[in-house]
Amino acid sequence: ALITHVAGFQQRYPGCHFEFVKGIDHHHGQFHFAWRMAGPDGKTVLTGRDFGAVDAAGQICRITGFFDAPQQA
Repeated sequence: ALITHVAGFQQRYPGCHFEFVKGIDHHHGQFHFAWRMAGPDGKTVLTGRDFGAVDAAGQICRITGFFDAPQQA
């Protein structure tokens, strides 16, 4: 499901990519990380934070994302 989601993103926003703003924090099967979406020119388009969980096998079983306020021009 995650691969399908990422592929859809790449089709909707060609040339854009995500970068971690800082490392992933994790504790007892829960994790969160801050990210930014950069456009083809390298400028920040969006920023946000995702929270998630891993199952007993260590695989991602849930991710919930939050977007920050849109960047000012």
